[in-house]
Amino acid sequence: MEIKEIVKELQYYNEELPKEALEKAIEYKEEMIPELLKMLEYTKENLENIFNEKDEFYGYIYAFFLLAEFREKRAFPYLIDIINKGEEYVEYIIGDDYPDYLHRLLASCYNGDDKLLFDIIEDNKCNEFIRSSVLQTFAILYLNNIKSRDFIVKYFKKLLNEKEENDNTDLYEEILREVTDLKLKELKNDIESLYYLIE
Repeated sequence: MEIKEIVKELQYYNEELPKEALEKAIEYKEEMIPELLKMLEYTKENLENIFNEKDEFYGYIYAFFLLAEFREKRAFPYLIDIINKGEEYVEYIIGDDYPDYLHRLLASCYNGDDKLLFDIIEDNKCNEFIRSSVLQTFAILYLNNIKSRDFIVKYFKKLLNEKEENDNTDLYEEILREVTDLKLKELKNDIESLYYLIE
């Protein structure tokens, strides 16, 4: 199976998973990365038509997951672009079950630009489940020794201390979960002082 054939198989939806094409894409990783990035660029340029089903292109889903598998940092900004379009776009492109995958995709493609993640997490106009998913990215990066404990503690403390009184979204429940799961004892007092606000 040649590269052109693989790309053709991955561009449009098929009821049957293009298993052979996906296996070959992984086998020919280096040759496929530029082609997969082209798919994401096409998606970015034609997003409205794709979202409104005027364009049947479907390659974005394979491109995102394959590039995450390849730890390809150049996919990171494309994910951020989709997130910044809003939850409807995230659901359409990544899937309804995006909370199970979005943080993993971001962590796998992470390019070191924390500000792109900060801007989403700290935007209280952004969908709360997206904010929580993006926050989980830092937990994954910490568990994989990409981010330090000090970084995580300081950032979570900042979020807790800057919490607006009326912002009782899922983000803060997610912080509680991460503090517990990651055993961040340094944040015990910060959590206790705010706990009653998110009961």
